[in-house]
Amino acid sequence: MRMIKRYQKAIGIIVLGILFSLFVQAAVAADSDAITVTGVILPHNAPEVDFTTSVTSGDAPLFVQFTDISRNSPQSWLWDFGDGKTSTEQHPTNTYYTSGIFTVSLTVTTTTGSSQMVKINYIHVSSPPSDSGGGGGGGTPQADKGGPEILSLPNLDVNLLAPHQEDVKATQSMDLSLEGYSTVTQENGQMTLSIDLEKAEETGATVTVQGNTVTITQPDFTIVVVSKQVIEDTKNIVGQEVQSITLTTTPQEALITGIGPVSAMLEAGLSSLPEGATITTFLSDPVNPNVMNAFGVAMTNAGKEIQAVAYILTVVKTNIGTTLPATITMTCPEEWVDLHNGPEAVSIVRIGEDGVKQVLSTTFVYDDKTRIYTFTALSPNGLSVFGLVTAKATVTEKAENPNATVVVASKSMVSTDVGMYAWIMSELAQNPVILVILLAVVALVAYFGWWKRRL
Repeated sequence: MRMIKRYQKAIGIIVLGILFSLFVQAAVAADSDAITVTGVILPHNAPEVDFTTSVTSGDAPLFVQFTDISRNSPQSWLWDFGDGKTSTEQHPTNTYYTSGIFTVSLTVTTTTGSSQMVKINYIHVSSPPSDSGGGGGGGTPQADKGGPEILSLPNLDVNLLAPHQEDVKATQSMDLSLEGYSTVTQENGQMTLSIDLEKAEETGATVTVQGNTVTITQPDFTIVVVSKQVIEDTKNIVGQEVQSITLTTTPQEALITGIGPVSAMLEAGLSSLPEGATITTFLSDPVNPNVMNAFGVAMTNAGKEIQAVAYILTVVKTNIGTTLPATITMTCPEEWVDLHNGPEAVSIVRIGEDGVKQVLSTTFVYDDKTRIYTFTALSPNGLSVFGLVTAKATVTEKAENPNATVVVASKSMVSTDVGMYAWIMSELAQNPVILVILLAVVALVAYFGWWKRRL
């Protein structure tokens, strides 16, 4: 009987020793940042690799946005763009500077292996067309016959800035001349505002006066005119010596492919409101390669590297002179912003009618109810083409936030029961001898317990 008790004590000490050893190893592992709770005991499906691009053909230089749509949570990516350049970003961009046909491949890797997709002769880059013929040289370039229809945008370089018809998701045209009920005339360097209230009411416009400020509200926009003096009666409003004219558009909404619901609006100062003055706005997908390349140049000039463009706001003026500084507001869903380095990486970029490209100083607010970010920027040089652009993280930012792009969260192993369990089961899977020993110990304990009851 004493001998049996000695055996039981010895076995108990062995069991405690094994468990203590496992606990010590787990505690040591808890101090390492390399441990990630990813469900190590569960079988993973092999990665299913696939990707899309913003464009597959165009003239050099061709800017292409690549988007990974692989399934089963890949953890690393290796792109080969076919022009000698590669990338390990999940959603990289590449500019093809020479003409040719390029094969693109993407290899994604998980803990269980890797998969590769190769798209042969996928990107077609043509040489840019050369100017030919003497002629007048002042005509508006036209789209090639049979190609995508290019919207006619007055005052803009159509080849560079015009969106293609199929890319436009929303558009609105606003008659700012207030035709039929209001005029702004200029004489001796002074502007005068005249409004016929009865005609304004017939057109659906709402006119209010507060002090020396006249506010004209239409369904798509609001115009605020500040004059030195406002004279008002039951039928007419006259603003003498107009000092400022400000246009504010209502938010224009659209559904952008791969992004979701977005909206954009602008507030701009106007130098005048002549007859036939209109502003037309377009919200479009970011696929025009020339525009994308221009955004990339702007980011490079600002010391940043472009990662992606959410969407584009194109503002076209007709019969309007120089526009004063404008405030641009563009919204974007939280999911896209967080996927592209967060709101701090997002800027509104402007391409001017004169070809000037600039990254505007951008601020943002977040609405936790709608999960929408609103980005606002001041454009000192007025209206043109604007893009909501995100930048890649710099080397310094990556060093300061090494886990910023990690999808699976890491925790100390001993901080949760799940973590401890996952680690122990992983150790047993990698060291089956330990499992055999534990099973043997359990069998011995059960046997001697049964034998003791017999005695």
